[in-house]
Amino acid sequence: MDTFHHTVNKREVKQHASFVLRLALKLIAITENTPVATLIDIVISAAVRCTSIEQTCQHHEDAPCGKTVRTHLEQQFNDIQDVEVRINRGLRNNIPKQLRRKPLKVAIDCLEIGYYGTPDGEDVLRTSKPKDGTSRFHTYASAYVVEKGQRYTLAITFVTASDSMLDVVRRLNKRLIQLAIRVELYLLDRGFYTVEVIRWLITYNKSFIMPVRVFGKKPKEGKPLTGMRRLKASKVSHWEQYTLHSQKAGEVTFDVAVCCDNFRGKRGRQGKRARHGRRTLVYATYGVKHHSFDWIRETYRSRFGIESSHRQVRAMKIKTTTTNTAMRFFYLGISFILRNIWVWLHWNIFSQKQRGPGGRKIQLFRFSLDFLKAWLGAVIDEIYGLYDQIPVDQLLPAEMLRSG
Repeated sequence: MDTFHHTVNKREVKQHASFVLRLALKLIAITENTPVATLIDIVISAAVRCTSIEQTCQHHEDAPCGKTVRTHLEQQFNDIQDVEVRINRGLRNNIPKQLRRKPLKVAIDCLEIGYYGTPDGEDVLRTSKPKDGTSRFHTYASAYVVEKGQRYTLAITFVTASDSMLDVVRRLNKRLIQLAIRVELYLLDRGFYTVEVIRWLITYNKSFIMPVRVFGKKPKEGKPLTGMRRLKASKVSHWEQYTLHSQKAGEVTFDVAVCCDNFRGKRGRQGKRARHGRRTLVYATYGVKHHSFDWIRETYRSRFGIESSHRQVRAMKIKTTTTNTAMRFFYLGISFILRNIWVWLHWNIFSQKQRGPGGRKIQLFRFSLDFLKAWLGAVIDEIYGLYDQIPVDQLLPAEMLRSG
């Protein structure tokens, strides 16, 4: 049976979250009656309840006016570059020093947030495949450490319409250098499968794995498969060299890992039959040819944790209708920082020391993300007083009250 020597309460957790945000955001107080602590509390409450600043203020008796809070936040967060610096400072404040002692596997992916209004600039929206009723998105790229129990978001950057994927990789790589993070292996999304990115990674001797993309039309019936389609039709694992061509960027040659295995009757999506037969996964790689095909497949599979982190971030995103791109970035950045706080608490406070690899026993069920949100929201409700009655013209039917 597990034994513990100390306890942590919700007020202490809330104080830690406020401390991290205060250091990162460098907020300025609205008035003497509305200190920085109040601004941070309102922002935290809106994030953990996935609601707006306005609604958060309306629901609490002692909270300041929602319009006043929003106005002052917009005055302080009106420059995207400045917001990016502050958010990355908040992410950095929770990253433990021990992560700098060894090379790490780092995943890079883009998070797209649909936008339906009129943008506040010409270069802030990127177009992509239609999703959630729009093809225009605010796009953010993040770097995420793939390390058991310490899956922190290391850095984040705003991606403009004119940014290439190479620009994104360079900026995130620069952030990691500033953090003194040594990257053993990059795990990239297929969206980074371009001549420019691959050439840059190889030139600077950065090992990577990323799934390939298939370009061009399918060959006519009866004609043999060529190029990447031929590799994706393989049934036996093997290595090949492949040359990717681009009219603008030229060409680059790299190693391709063709990883084949059996589906083993794994179930498909709900309502679909289990899949059988052979499965072929093809990856563009550099610097990993000495590893087995199983290692390559399973290592890249661990990258999907970054997509889970994006889902968790969406569950703490402050709602807004503002057209201010910098403010939208700020609201999203708060979610990333709160998630890093949760990861830090799990590793440093709620884990148990043990012998063996890692040296800690992680028990996620003891302090889930939903529980963190509930704790933070409950403390702020106690401080500012959640309304427990509302003036109305009509009463609830008496028979319904008696039945309860």
